[in-house]
Amino acid sequence: MSHVMSSKGGLITTATRVLSLSKTADPLLGAERLLMSNDRGSLRRAYKELLQASTSGDIISTTYNTSSAWLKQHGFFKDMQRDNDITYYVVGRGRKGVDPATGEEFSFEVQNMGGASLIGKNHYCVPRAMGVSAGEEKRFAGHLGRINMQVLKAAKDEAGTGDALLGAAVNFSGPPSFIEYQLQQLASESPDAFVITGCDDATQRQRLKEMLFRNERRMVKLTHRSTTGMLLTDAHLSEVGFDIPAVLVKEDGESVAVDEVYL
Repeated sequence: MSHVMSSKGGLITTATRVLSLSKTADPLLGAERLLMSNDRGSLRRAYKELLQASTSGDIISTTYNTSSAWLKQHGFFKDMQRDNDITYYVVGRGRKGVDPATGEEFSFEVQNMGGASLIGKNHYCVPRAMGVSAGEEKRFAGHLGRINMQVLKAAKDEAGTGDALLGAAVNFSGPPSFIEYQLQQLASESPDAFVITGCDDATQRQRLKEMLFRNERRMVKLTHRSTTGMLLTDAHLSEVGFDIPAVLVKEDGESVAVDEVYL
């Protein structure tokens, strides 16, 4: 039986129970619950109920597939009919025009969510009729996964009781670099475990082990650019990486069973 010690000191084994929410009837199968504030509130309450029904040592998974491959497969990045309050522009308002219902003129209407770009501004523009770049798809999906984890953590704070572990759901599909980026983004929210689906064959599992090895927690000297553009090495050590168990699960309908555990 595979087992590791979790960061909370509990033993995660193939007998550990993983609890997740039911899929929805929407084509996104639940990921749509992360797109708007009201839906995130409903999701938080659903997670809270799941936490209250759990026992010590259970893993509560964030459940829904937020990978860029999944979102792209279902046309999310070009779907101008699906609102979200995460993008920089209000969906459908990233241009000048007149609201057909109210007659109101609008010009590049923006909102306060979004995500940090490399230049320090909230600049997601998703969806976009002319297409979204692969890099922005990756960053948006990573941001969406973090939001899902934040909602679960808020639910646990509200529940106030129980020793269930919090698991960040990861679907092992799409380019390997995108999967690794998703792991890194989710790690920044400090889950107790990654709950990984779709990692079934030997090649995929070896690739996952390599990702975990590359990102293991360690102390390194980072580099930075000077004001003149020179690459300089820090004099001090900084901690990078993460130490989070990867729990590989198999899904059978609404049932989830732990198949193997990696650290």
